[in-house]
Amino acid sequence: MLQKLPLRSPLLGAVCGDVIGSTLEGAEFRGRSFEEAVVVGNPLPNRRAERTGVRAVDLDLVPPGSMATDDSLLTGAVAAWILDGGPLAPHLAAWFRKDPKAGFSSAFARWVEGGCIGVSGSEGNGAAMRVAPVGAA
Repeated sequence: MLQKLPLRSPLLGAVCGDVIGSTLEGAEFRGRSFEEAVVVGNPLPNRRAERTGVRAVDLDLVPPGSMATDDSLLTGAVAAWILDGGPLAPHLAAWFRKDPKAGFSSAFARWVEGGCIGVSGSEGNGAAMRVAPVGAA
């Protein structure tokens, strides 16, 4: 299904960026420039390697532990919805079930498990990434 989208689509860039940044999601940097920036906080150490004190220029592009997150999965769900049509909610639920531990909020998980009724109560900060399939359609 997703093979129908062109390889050079915004979808590929969105998913690659998600995987590359997955170990630093939520990290805080301090410094006057990229060359001086240092990781000063990584609030999600439960599934990401500790990076506190590491200079930004010394970080690996794709470090161990990198993974597709909820943003990649829901971007795939939007792409599937564009290709297949019909209501969006069943696509979101199906892609959530592919990997429920990929970083979804508890509010989103409750929304899916509750039958996708109403709004999810999500923070809504993944919408900018999830719109990527629209550019490929």
